[in-house]
Amino acid sequence: MDLVEAFKRPLLYLVLGGLMAALPLGEEPHLLGKLKLLRTGHLYGFMDWFDLALHGLPLTAALLYLLISLLQYRKVS
Repeated sequence: MDLVEAFKRPLLYLVLGGLMAALPLGEEPHLLGKLKLLRTGHLYGFMDWFDLALHGLPLTAALLYLLISLLQYRKVS
């Protein structure tokens, strides 16, 4: 299996997950703001937790998918 072919989809997911984590592009990203609120203990409402999940889960899932693909590629090679 070619290295580029093995990581084409995981890298696409990583780019899309990173873009979702970086939104909105013009100001401070929501994910960073929500992580700051989480660190200081000020995530109170449902919308705060929902926004954290909305912007954080795609990047987390993409990183896990990339890690699993890397482990499978090393196992096959």
